[in-house]
Amino acid sequence: MIYAVSLGGDTDTIASMAGAVAGACYGIDLIPTEWKQACEATDIAERLADDLHRIVYAGNAQSG
Repeated sequence: MIYAVSLGGDTDTIASMAGAVAGACYGIDLIPTEWKQACEATDIAERLADDLHRIVYAGNAQSG
């Protein structure tokens, strides 16, 4: 994440994409608390991620 942001340019978009991939790969528990606290609307993003997970999991359970 720090490297992605240090590249410059459109850093908020780069950080957002890198954070989404990192969160999907490693889980939210490995994202430092102070990073989450520094972001706007983290609670909304977490809720949306949980909702998306439930939708995908429900779809896989029905088709499997």
